[in-house]
Amino acid sequence: MSTAVILDGLALIGIVISTVPVLSDFFNPKPDSHFTTKIRLVAGDGDATEGNTPNIAIFDRSGNVIGNSALSNPGPYKGFKSDIMHKGAPRDIQIEQTNKDSAANGAEYLALSASGDNAVCISIITVTTPSGVQYSWMGDIAKQCGYPWFPGNVVTSISTKGEVRPACVWLDSDATNKMDTKGLGIHLPSFQSNAEREEDFRNHTDRLCKSNPRFMRYTKMGWLAPIPYFKEPVYNQSTLLDFGDQALNKSNWWLKGMDEHNKPFDSKWEDVPKKVTKKDALPELKNKRPGHLVVTTFGGHSAKELCESMSSYGPDLVNPEEGYYCDMGSKTLWEVCKDGKRTACFDTETNTVRMGKMRWWDEKMSRRAVPKSKKFTEVRRWT
Repeated sequence: MSTAVILDGLALIGIVISTVPVLSDFFNPKPDSHFTTKIRLVAGDGDATEGNTPNIAIFDRSGNVIGNSALSNPGPYKGFKSDIMHKGAPRDIQIEQTNKDSAANGAEYLALSASGDNAVCISIITVTTPSGVQYSWMGDIAKQCGYPWFPGNVVTSISTKGEVRPACVWLDSDATNKMDTKGLGIHLPSFQSNAEREEDFRNHTDRLCKSNPRFMRYTKMGWLAPIPYFKEPVYNQSTLLDFGDQALNKSNWWLKGMDEHNKPFDSKWEDVPKKVTKKDALPELKNKRPGHLVVTTFGGHSAKELCESMSSYGPDLVNPEEGYYCDMGSKTLWEVCKDGKRTACFDTETNTVRMGKMRWWDEKMSRRAVPKSKKFTEVRRWT
């Protein structure tokens, strides 16, 4: 049995990449059947990250669909529209491979499509094929590629660099919160990793985030929709290093059409995320749970990063150790009240912003809008 190591914490702007193995507990055991693929999804551990379980389709290396969760788990809504993924808890799904001819190749591509009307934030995906090959993927990749995200608190592994708590990526079928990611397409073998591949992706990030067969977001996606695949290999099977920019070569992107004929992936089908602007990032839509507050002291959870990101969504977050509080409703960053700072700061004892008298404000603070008084109905502490 082989285990693929996930690519975690990918740095796009000069940050060091760290790669760690996922704990075996996050994988399903090898299926008993030669035609069963086991998939485990884990939602983030934050408030409001739970939601409807997405539909899942798996494809072989030639783009043939070999199974779909909506067919393997039939229900009144053709899938999981009434099924809820709970925050921080794994959701196991078995897919019976309907295409027996392609079953021997196993799943190499996976598509998630949002279902129901409750957005869900996915932190971890693991796949166990009938032959026992295991793949994994983490939400940090989506975060770094500019997709809607929120910090996660699910500990997936421990290495010499400390705990790994990946971010989660939002899927929302009706875009009620301006989160227009309705689906994801993932080339599973692309997230096997070694030091050389990490370096390659760090130096050539477009090969990860702008290669549609490798990793792609969809603003429109049906539960039986095909996804693009690589017609020819794009990396060396032994070293895992890309053949130059072959992953970006659009003539190598193909699609299995609904008429069962393979065809080049037309650029009009391309659905790469547009650059988010301040005009797009409407403040009132950034906080999915305005009455909720996350309190964390974990070094990897940065309120400053959360506030400064144009693609983050979710409840307010404060990290007293970092010294910042992020008001997600307005994307305003406040210092935590401590070390003599008693005004224009966030009080962690009362969970309110202390404004003080106008004359105490510095020039920067005076330009801020006075925040509305908030009353948190639920405070969640991450440890």
